[in-house]
Formats: sequence, structure tokens, C-alpha cells
Amino acid sequence: MGGCPFIRDATGNIATEDFVMMLSQMGIDTGIDGDRIAAVSRELEDFFQKPFSGKVHRLLPRDDIRILRA
Repeated sequence: MGGCPFIRDATGNIATEDFVMMLSQMGIDTGIDGDRIAAVSRELEDFFQKPFSGKVHRLLPRDDIRILRA
């Protein structure tokens, strides 16, 4: 979910799905289903009615963007 309680508008740490995608693109197998984590992030955004700081969860469901996967 990100965020920082001390600095306004700070995004906080890297989103898990962004990190998993980065590792995948580097050829590092995490054993983590990045698509499922992205889906959970989208569901939580809807539930909390708050946009999260991560980026990958917005890109994975789109079929008009080609994402390089290892």
C-alpha cells in the first residue's frame, strides 16, 4: 500500500509487484505469481478507494502494452 507517515505524498517502499517484475526481468525466479499480486493490489485499491504507488499492477491487465517477462 506504500506511503510514509512522516513525509506528505511520499510513496514509501517499492511495491511488491513492481519488485517481483524487476527481478523477473533480471532473470531471477522468485516463485511469486506477479499477475496474482497485481490483481490483489487492484482489488485493494478498489476496497480502500485509494490509488497505490506501484505501477505494474496497472499495466499487467492491459492487453495494449507488451511487458517483457523472463
